[in-house]
Amino acid sequence: MKHPFDHLFWQQRELQKMLDQLRPQLDTLQVIPPFLEDHLSQLATLRDHFALPASYLDAFTTTQEMLAANPNLDALKNLTRLNLPTVEMLAENQSRLQDLLEKFSASPAIDLSTNRLLESLVAPETLLDLGHLNVSLADAMLQNTRAFQAFAEGRLSSAITAADVIKRNQLGLIDSAADLASLVNTGFELGALAYPALASTLLEPWTPTNVYGELDSELESLDLTDAELEVEDAVQETNAATIATLGAGLVQVVYNLNVEAEREGKEATFKPTNKGFLACALIPSRVAVDEESFNGIVDNLYFLLYEGSGAAARLTASYPPERLDGLWRLKHLRLAARHDVDHGSPAEIRTKNQQIEEAYAALTGAVHPRTRSDWAKAQVALYQQLLNMLEDLWYGDDE
Repeated sequence: MKHPFDHLFWQQRELQKMLDQLRPQLDTLQVIPPFLEDHLSQLATLRDHFALPASYLDAFTTTQEMLAANPNLDALKNLTRLNLPTVEMLAENQSRLQDLLEKFSASPAIDLSTNRLLESLVAPETLLDLGHLNVSLADAMLQNTRAFQAFAEGRLSSAITAADVIKRNQLGLIDSAADLASLVNTGFELGALAYPALASTLLEPWTPTNVYGELDSELESLDLTDAELEVEDAVQETNAATIATLGAGLVQVVYNLNVEAEREGKEATFKPTNKGFLACALIPSRVAVDEESFNGIVDNLYFLLYEGSGAAARLTASYPPERLDGLWRLKHLRLAARHDVDHGSPAEIRTKNQQIEEAYAALTGAVHPRTRSDWAKAQVALYQQLLNMLEDLWYGDDE
């Protein structure tokens, strides 16, 4: 099964870990065989091909090591010294989760709650340490993390008096869902690294992610009495988990394309703007449930990808239009959401309506989504098409 962090961000961290693990062993050798030096050089080249700054990777690793030695929220000094109510609520929620987990002693031990949640806090802690995050942005990231706590607490509470098989399945679902806690904040993480000058305030009051609420709803149909239930697959196959995963990957490739342009001495492909920063934060953390929320997602994708690229000018300057089909489809969806389609000559109106119907049909097979599930599926399809387009631009002819 595909790892939930199987995107470029995760790959670079894994390459850095491989290098860190090899170096101490090789330092004990007086002479390093040439083939090993070549291997290390290739790993370093691969690591540097992915776009995360080495300074961030080093600081991220230091924070991870600190938490490994002291796995407590208090160890995150930058977060705790903010004196945010959200930090206090995180600590209180964690205490309640620990109390609930103690009632599950008969079930197999699963590393969730404290350690899994702390993993998702490494990024905001590191960004604060490097001065790339302000208080309001850190608070927004923590609010997203609290959404996972609420999901976990609800599932644990409902299973306290249940049969052992239900307890095991609920614990497994929580453990699998913990992987999403970092994904929903990927946009904040990359936005803060890419646009440090813009990472000052949110443009609107932050509403915590609805990924976990939608995930909870999608999992309601599971038969938790099934001893053979594949809980990891059940989580990863939901629209909510798929949206978080694809959204994180989409923002990552945007980040990489910008860094690649910078390395080549060119203007950023997707210009840093306040709207673009907010779009990065929202894209992995919002699930469409109706037409209004879907249109909001279309807005953010449009701001980031179409407006951000100079009305596609910086993309069409380097790539033929046929490689940008996903972007043109996004443009037609934005037309449907925010413009008067009935304005113009009869022929122009027919053309607009046909383009909009074709855009929706390419996502769902229907001219317009109808149900809550339909809107989420349309979002999944749109993210997948845009991610495929961006990865095609990123990898070029190397795939």
